[in-house]
Amino acid sequence: MPDSVTNPVTTSTRRAAPQLEGRTVGVLEARMTDTIATLFEREGAVVVRAPALAEAVVDATAEIKAWVETLVEDRYDVVVFLTGVGVTRLLDEIERLGHLDAVRAALGRTTVVARGPKPSAALGRRRIGVSVAVAEPWTTQACVDALRALPLAGKRVALVHFGERSNPLAEAIQQSGAILDELCIYEWRLPDDLGPLDKLVGLTIDGRVDAVVFTSQVQVRHFLEVAARSEREAPLIEALNAWTVTASIGPTCSAALVARGITPRIEPARPKLGPLVERVVQYLAVEGNAR
Repeated sequence: MPDSVTNPVTTSTRRAAPQLEGRTVGVLEARMTDTIATLFEREGAVVVRAPALAEAVVDATAEIKAWVETLVEDRYDVVVFLTGVGVTRLLDEIERLGHLDAVRAALGRTTVVARGPKPSAALGRRRIGVSVAVAEPWTTQACVDALRALPLAGKRVALVHFGERSNPLAEAIQQSGAILDELCIYEWRLPDDLGPLDKLVGLTIDGRVDAVVFTSQVQVRHFLEVAARSEREAPLIEALNAWTVTASIGPTCSAALVARGITPRIEPARPKLGPLVERVVQYLAVEGNAR
């Protein structure tokens, strides 16, 4: 997830009339739903909020205890953290178990890799330093590139996943000749209330949504899964390829769309919320017509 969001409409492009007046945008973002929705609403759009995932804590106490034991015995050469949420939840549980000081000391003797400022900040709050900070835009590929610069052959690497397993990253680590241990302490699941998602499926198929905005690959899977429950997956895919503008935040999300037969019409140069919103506004207001 992005670390900052700015108003995409700059002083030089701001107009007296909202640019998206009369337009409808579907938003699948969960954690920052109101943030992204507000940006579109400021431009006059009607926003259909349909969070496509919920974060669920995994009971991983036994796995965490084993991870801590391996870490404090200095058997990990590299530890990779992917998200601030993952860092916080892991260290909260380690503190509850009474091992935070030992883990802090052990990480100080280990190469710590953080994908972006959010995990770096979460580690910093616990006075844990970062050895390798993945370069912007903090994509999976950027993380792979950062790890490939390290001598991993024969080393033992701990990878703390986000809400689902990062297969490309895990495979890259294993292909480097490293021994890989994986830990997942929360999962992305369908929300309990599927009503908003089901509504957005119907509105999209009916041609009443100008754009649907995807900010993670799991949203793709969940949106189509909800459609499939009512045998509407095929018409939804047709709508997303035809009369509705499909917007993707970046390469990983776009690849998930393409794998399901959907060609995104918008992908910003930088995989961040601000540039994504800016491109959608520009496209709907100037470049294209969703109808």
